[in-house]
Amino acid sequence: MRKFYDFNVQFNRMGAYYIQTVFDDYVIGKVIRIFDPHDHLLHHFAKENRTQIIEDNKMLTQATAARSLNNIVLSVIIGMLYVVVGIKGLAGAISIGAVIAYVGYLQQVIGALTTMMDTIGTSASILKGLDQFIDFIEYPDAPAKGRLPIEKRLDNNYEIEVDDVSYRYPGTQEWALRHVTLQFKVGQRLALIGPNGSGKTTLIKLLTRLAEPTEGRILLNGIDIQKYDIHEYQQIFAVVFQDYRLFAFSVADNVAVNTHKDPARIQRALTLAGMWDKVDKMPKKTETSLTKNIDPAGVDISGGEAQKIAIARAWYKDAPFIILDEPTAALDPVSEYEIYQKFDDLMEKKTAIYVSHRMSSTRFSQRIVVLDHDQIVEDGTHAALMQAQGLYYRLFEAQAQYYTADKIKAERKNADAAYAID
Repeated sequence: MRKFYDFNVQFNRMGAYYIQTVFDDYVIGKVIRIFDPHDHLLHHFAKENRTQIIEDNKMLTQATAARSLNNIVLSVIIGMLYVVVGIKGLAGAISIGAVIAYVGYLQQVIGALTTMMDTIGTSASILKGLDQFIDFIEYPDAPAKGRLPIEKRLDNNYEIEVDDVSYRYPGTQEWALRHVTLQFKVGQRLALIGPNGSGKTTLIKLLTRLAEPTEGRILLNGIDIQKYDIHEYQQIFAVVFQDYRLFAFSVADNVAVNTHKDPARIQRALTLAGMWDKVDKMPKKTETSLTKNIDPAGVDISGGEAQKIAIARAWYKDAPFIILDEPTAALDPVSEYEIYQKFDDLMEKKTAIYVSHRMSSTRFSQRIVVLDHDQIVEDGTHAALMQAQGLYYRLFEAQAQYYTADKIKAERKNADAAYAID
């Protein structure tokens, strides 16, 4: 039964992935139709399903055989008891009534012992499942230990300092970040740049307490962020995640994510994100549902339009820190340009942290931090980093070569002008 449980845990995990994700998510349907015309995924799932049925039958047959053996042994023992006690009864050693009583008592004792042994055998699987369930329910929420309230400031004067922070994901030996020290100044536009896997998104998770540093600490106004109430602390951040998600609710619900919705502010947020004209033409305007998952009259939107709504949601929250992790990856060049033109209106007087692979977008930042191999390798303005000809210079030049010569000159001119120092 323990083997049966262990095997089916893995199969159920695999089966749930196929049924709930691969075969249920209509977004994946596009990939399946284009890349799997011969139903390879379906055949693979069917093969795994047949394997599960065969293995389950083998293990259940073994378990049934074990139980049958118990019953056979019990029947033999009871039969022998009847013979022994019966012989004594025939010999006059005990009465006929005593024969029935003795055999009945012994049968109940042996039956109880058999049931106990059978329970011990099956409990190996049952209790293991319960143990995992109880462990999950009682799993400590380590980041939520803090109880300090966040100081409410109208001037948004919150300073964050990353003090010698290192981090590695659970179950791995490799460091995702190593000895990172960084200070975010109030009202600053800071860009995090670096190759894939350099630790940019990991740093964002640590700043927003979606993960805890393995080593080092992060301070908010001089106090370790782990001491703050996690729910209050996370309210000072508005984030457009790289893997952002929208809900199958109305546009207004997606922007406000709150029961108390401000229609004027929702419209302003959608306008700044370049999405209001589209929403204004929807059947129910901001009350139009996104996707048809819940509302059959819902509207499907493109990836770029969804990203604009995610940007509007970040602005609507009105948090002191806005973090944009590849916020324009799904936008076309014109939409991206329009977003950048409204960048100052979007950020207002907030501290903005911008993560991007597009070097041209860094001209909107006052400071650029370059990560590589889990460490900070460069920190400065665009002009200073270009002059240093380090990793940032190489990344910028690698992208610039795909532009025409005129565009390269215009790009450099705009970037240099943005970073001009009086």
